[in-house]
Amino acid sequence: MAREGKINRSVGLRLTVLIILMIAAISGVMMITGYSIFKNSTEQYYIEMGEMLANIAIRVIDADAVDSWLETRTIDEAYKNTMHLLQNIRGNKVKNLYAYQAGDDGSYFLFDAALDDEDPLELGYLDPFDPNYPEFRRQVLAGGKVDPVIGMTEYGWIINVNVPFYGSDGSTKGYVGVDFSMDTVMAERMAYLRNLAIIMLTITAALAALYLFIIRKTIILPVDIMAKAADSFLVKEAAGRESVGSSDILSMEINTNDELQSLAEAMKSMVRKINEYLANLNIATKNALQSENANIAKGEFLSKMSHEMRTPLNAIIGLSELELGSEELQGDSYNNVEKIYVSGMTLLGIINDILDISKIESGKFTLAPANYELPSLINDTVTQNMVRIGSRPVEFKLHIDETLPFCVNGDELRVRQIFNNLLSNAFKYTQEGSVDWYLSGEIDGDSVWLTSRVQDTGIGIRKEDIKRLFTDYNQVDLESNRRIEGTGLGLSITKNLVELMDGEISVESVYEKGSVFSIRIRQRYINDMVIGGEILRNLSEFHYTADRRSKKINLVRAYLPYAHVLVVDDVQTNLDVAKGMMKPYGMIVDCVNSGQKAIDIIREGSREGGKKYNAVFMDHMMPEIDGFEAVRIIRNEIAGEYAKTVPIIALTANAILGNEERFLKNGFQAFLSKPIDIIRLDKIINQYVRDRKLERELALPEKIPDSGGEPRTGTADGLFEGKTVAGIDFSTGLSRFSNDGETYLDILNSYLSQIRAAPDKIRTCTAAGIQDYRTLMHSLKGTSYAIGAKAIGKLTEELEYAAADGDLAFINIRSRELAESLEKLGQSLADFLETTKIENRKPVQSAPDPALLAKVLEASIRYDMGQLDAAMEELEQYDYETQSDLIEWLRKQADKSELDRIRDRLSKK
Repeated sequence: MAREGKINRSVGLRLTVLIILMIAAISGVMMITGYSIFKNSTEQYYIEMGEMLANIAIRVIDADAVDSWLETRTIDEAYKNTMHLLQNIRGNKVKNLYAYQAGDDGSYFLFDAALDDEDPLELGYLDPFDPNYPEFRRQVLAGGKVDPVIGMTEYGWIINVNVPFYGSDGSTKGYVGVDFSMDTVMAERMAYLRNLAIIMLTITAALAALYLFIIRKTIILPVDIMAKAADSFLVKEAAGRESVGSSDILSMEINTNDELQSLAEAMKSMVRKINEYLANLNIATKNALQSENANIAKGEFLSKMSHEMRTPLNAIIGLSELELGSEELQGDSYNNVEKIYVSGMTLLGIINDILDISKIESGKFTLAPANYELPSLINDTVTQNMVRIGSRPVEFKLHIDETLPFCVNGDELRVRQIFNNLLSNAFKYTQEGSVDWYLSGEIDGDSVWLTSRVQDTGIGIRKEDIKRLFTDYNQVDLESNRRIEGTGLGLSITKNLVELMDGEISVESVYEKGSVFSIRIRQRYINDMVIGGEILRNLSEFHYTADRRSKKINLVRAYLPYAHVLVVDDVQTNLDVAKGMMKPYGMIVDCVNSGQKAIDIIREGSREGGKKYNAVFMDHMMPEIDGFEAVRIIRNEIAGEYAKTVPIIALTANAILGNEERFLKNGFQAFLSKPIDIIRLDKIINQYVRDRKLERELALPEKIPDSGGEPRTGTADGLFEGKTVAGIDFSTGLSRFSNDGETYLDILNSYLSQIRAAPDKIRTCTAAGIQDYRTLMHSLKGTSYAIGAKAIGKLTEELEYAAADGDLAFINIRSRELAESLEKLGQSLADFLETTKIENRKPVQSAPDPALLAKVLEASIRYDMGQLDAAMEELEQYDYETQSDLIEWLRKQADKSELDRIRDRLSKK
């Protein structure tokens, strides 16, 4: 008996300690909960009071007069009256009441109603944003209500409430801020916390004493029973999770008719619930593992399949595109090859669909918005889908609203994908009758809602199948559609793309009668220019492509001999291309091959008397210092207004990165995609380089004056007439340089130098060198497209994207193909250029004229690029028996603005 009593006392002591700890824990939770409720109610009271006072203050502020007060900094009677009213509203309980307007660099104060401050803030005072509060700053700049701020500041513990006020035009004019000091409130909270702690400790002690008194008769035995059962439970539960040790707990008997009996019953119920939960969890875990394994297998299959199909497909597309560039291909042969090309692109679209749905399912799919022209998108979409009609008696009609915007901002590639999916379905499932495409637009503030409706007289869709239309890997009515091409992914992808553009898609169909698919998507508004009647007629008659080409041919360029521009690119061929395309404007074009040199030149120009440029054209992807970093340094680290305001236009060969907002946010004024479009270039030059006021003062002609000689074109010079190089479309290349044959010939020489050095660099690629490989592909892509080498441009573009994705397997397979193509193209181009050089041989002199070399030296000393170019052109009119290598060297250094090297070499002669 003595031993049993000892055991019971030991159990009782442990249980007593446990109960005391539990009571203490409950007391602590209650204390924390009570304090939290008290704290939150106090804070909410002051927040609501601040919002009320701020809204009262807003009513006395003339929002439309805010801009005038900030601009003039004049304290008139209206301002004084407003300040007096705000001071009355503030009262004594408010730490401060003020109004301010937010800008990119901080807050401009309008009113400061702090009567007790020795130095109140003045009208227009700029208080920079605290970098420790980026979320607050973001909310203020975004407009609208700003979340209250509670925290410790230099003025003490503050609750800050901000409420926006608006002008009559609905724009956010500023914010009213209300600050409350929380020092008194914090003291009240601490007193509340102390009192609550005393109460809880008293309750804990009383309950512990009570349990000590009754524990022997009412607790020891039941607790001992439950303890043994729990021990059994823990031992069995540790052995595995399939079930828990439940037999002892479920079989224990406690009949105390009090809370312990209830606890015992609760333990039994808990064990039953746990067993049920674990059983369901095991089933769910097995199902999840099976689903995850299936998704991984599907992803691997899709990735492998897409790459396996791309290899032969790229050959089909590339070879057919090369054939389309041949002048010998005419008539039906041309049409058949064009159909092969379009069909290849369609198949490529199917592969892309498979990859797109995989990205959508993994949550990695994003849009890449940029400005694009709707007529061009419509034309390309129609051209790509017309081939699907074939010999079937199907009539296609285009119904375009002529008030549709000419240019919008959005993801052109994905919008084109949406239209292609809907039109291709209409053509595929319509054997006879008609397909009608209706397209219109509605401007809504900064948005343009495009509404597209595709109506066909095809086989239609059964009512029970409509709900399955937008399901992945699904084709309805497989028996009727067994001969129809497709993966069943198109409509699922279309639905996801439409929803990403804040839109919606719907379908109406009558089986065996036809279907109507309607979508509505949001694009961003650019300007008021609309498509108009003439372009609409060309689109309806499928002549828009020819119209675009005629615009390029008939382009009249302004005469800008006063303009100086700087081109920055690490690839010499790109510099030659840009310089050649700007040559018709009569501008002085300087070139440098690195971001650092551009920074140095702009820094020099910022000094008094330094050379200043009307604009800078900068490649965004360069080694060491890229375009974004160079612009950041120019805008932020070079003193003076010139560095902060000189227009900088980005040059990019990556359409996906051609996101105008990204460039604008990083200090650029605009961007040009490579290959450079001459119409887009002309717009940029007219907007950022041209000075019409200066032209009127100088009495300059509106266009390049006629020199009286023959125009320098490929046809007139005979340089390219009747000649071909496999892999280069001379007509495309010449059109980029206004059919200036000699300029285009110079660009081809530069391109040949670039590709001769490339094959050895690209045959293999490692993980460590993949970024350099990507940069090289980026450069080759831009220059290849620029000179008309479309197949090489296409292949380098695919390799650039593969490098961005880290796909070494794809790179190493296609790199060998690219290296061989470059070697063949280089040999063919070298033979052509050598023949052309012989046919157009220059007069021969014994040596360069010393007087002209002296002019070159003087120009390099004075940094006079105009005199340097003029002297070099005179030197290059002749071939030389001696020192011909000197002239070639001087030209390369002049093109790269390496004036120091020119000065050093000529000074030694």
